[in-house]
Amino acid sequence: MKTNKNTTISPEVALKRLSSTCARREICEQDALKKLYQWQVPEEEQAKIMAQLIQYGFIDNERYARAYVEDKLKYNHWGARKVEMMLRSKGIDDDIISAAIEEVSDDDDQMETLRKLLEEKARSLRNEADPYKKKQKLLRFAISRGFDYSDAMDAVEDF
Repeated sequence: MKTNKNTTISPEVALKRLSSTCARREICEQDALKKLYQWQVPEEEQAKIMAQLIQYGFIDNERYARAYVEDKLKYNHWGARKVEMMLRSKGIDDDIISAAIEEVSDDDDQMETLRKLLEEKARSLRNEADPYKKKQKLLRFAISRGFDYSDAMDAVEDF
């Protein structure tokens, strides 16, 4: 049963719902707190619920960051910079982000992904007559996907 976004629920129900959600997928502390806020759980109860979820291993920002990095690099084909920026927006500590990216990311795989993305994008730009404009569009595309400027420049030179 879906609840309205701003429905008040008891702390016990909130704990059960969050632990159930955490058992199915990774969520970070900030996402859990957003849910508790939406459910209008009192702040003192929010702290207790969060402490329990962390204590019993339902919420772990390090585990979340590793899963997020792996997912976004592998399936969404994002660059490390975009992943880093998105994790920062979720309130994940910079040390955790750096460790997760370093653990999961492989520079050779990132360059291969970038080249494949640029090949695909270049096909969509085949009607662009000006080679300078084409390279600029490819470069902007690569940077928007979260790849380093220097890597993007190196990869774009092949087109």
